Amino acid sequence: MFARISFLLVLTLLVLTRQTMLEAGLNKIGGFDFSPLGENLHALFTSPLVLGAIAIGGVTAFTWYWLLSRLPSSVAATSLGIMLVIERMFAAWWFLGETIPTTRWIGAVVASVGIWLISR
Repeated sequence: MFARISFLLVLTLLVLTRQTMLEAGLNKIGGFDFSPLGENLHALFTSPLVLGAIAIGGVTAFTWYWLLSRLPSSVAATSLGIMLVIERMFAAWWFLGETIPTTRWIGAVVASVGIWLISR
């Protein structure tokens, strides 16, 4: 059981790191647009943050597969959802400097409680 919880925490941190790195990388290159696609693709695939996020995405996938083979999907997904809601907002505020209104924090807590109740 400890290994499962540990992997769930690792998975959450991997997803959070990947999303934060991807957003920071996209912000650094000026975002992503489909025109002109060639310039965007070059900037996208030469950004260390974006490339790191892609690599972490691969590790995340295998961690998720391992976890799903050991926990019911309803438990794994809801547990991951609870952690990601709050942690993603915290990372956006702390690392990316986003302003998060109080109502959004309250909504995240209410959503997390709802997810927790569903998983019971």
